[in-house]
Amino acid sequence: MPDEWVEAFAWCRDEAPALDAGVAHDVIARELGPERDRLEWLDDGPLAAGSIGQVHRGRLTDGTEVVVKVLRPGLRRRFRTDIETLALAAAAAEKVNAGARSANLTGFVELFAQLALEELDFRLEAANLVDSSAVLEAMGADHMVAPRPIPGMVTEEVLVMELLPGVAYTRLDPTAGLDGEELLRTGIRGVVEATLKHGVFHGDLHAGNVLVDPARGTFSLVDFGIAGRLTAAQRAGLVQYLAAWAGDDARGQIEAMRSFGAIERDADVETLVDELQAELDLLSTRSRGEVTFDQLGITLGRLLQVLARNGFRMPKDLVLFFKNLLYLAGFAASVAPEADVLAVVQDILLDLLADPGSGVAVA
Repeated sequence: MPDEWVEAFAWCRDEAPALDAGVAHDVIARELGPERDRLEWLDDGPLAAGSIGQVHRGRLTDGTEVVVKVLRPGLRRRFRTDIETLALAAAAAEKVNAGARSANLTGFVELFAQLALEELDFRLEAANLVDSSAVLEAMGADHMVAPRPIPGMVTEEVLVMELLPGVAYTRLDPTAGLDGEELLRTGIRGVVEATLKHGVFHGDLHAGNVLVDPARGTFSLVDFGIAGRLTAAQRAGLVQYLAAWAGDDARGQIEAMRSFGAIERDADVETLVDELQAELDLLSTRSRGEVTFDQLGITLGRLLQVLARNGFRMPKDLVLFFKNLLYLAGFAASVAPEADVLAVVQDILLDLLADPGSGVAVA
């Protein structure tokens, strides 16, 4: 989207108001029924409040520390109205504003509607938690965990799950002595390996959803309302894309994207390739051949604009993966601002491709 639009709406990111006193307790009692008695203690004040719901700390009668997530009442009806309004506004904006047309606003409203409506059913999030925990276990990722839902305490509007340690990476104490580059490498490897090897990944890795335990240097991933899933063919295409991206190869990127069905096989892509290559050539000006995550985030944003300008409609799961790369820009800026992103990703890709057991090379 145009930069001035992004800046104008930046305040929306983290200023969601808390529910009125007692509302969360009423929803929990109604949704859980007799299972509510398993909650020995529930904090009256929210641990965090978001646009979809808010979470409270709690404790079960068996001593398990938990987090209770509550959906905002009436949200489905309100979202339907908001999405209809957004669709009309996007269509009108595209008629009068060249920047809006190039951003393909109507396409993004459609994607937003799909993602938002999926988040309104916490049973889907619980399924994402189970799948993601299984993937992390299969990876042997002791450094990265996801909360487990509590059996019998999951409904459409309430989700009770384990409480995990950590603080948002934006709140890390710079004097804690953490190895920022190692933390960054560990985090990227977890995300890339889960995506390419298993095809399941967290779809919304903003700062509030990535908690770091400074004592152990480990990650807790929370809020799995959005998750990405890729088929074997899509994972192979993504490997091809990342390899082309690391090599500044615009044509290779476009060919890789064909595997996602976003571009027809017989489509003329020369203009798109030329525009992409012009953007990629900007990377050649980097000092000493290094690219920081901050620079990468800016470049990826420009690439997405080029794709939208040419009518390229990326599938939801590919958008989620790209969005995570942009979120990792913020992560790198906090823990390792001078990291060479291409070197990090290239090393991880080479390790995965060289490992016969990874499944990536086979795909």
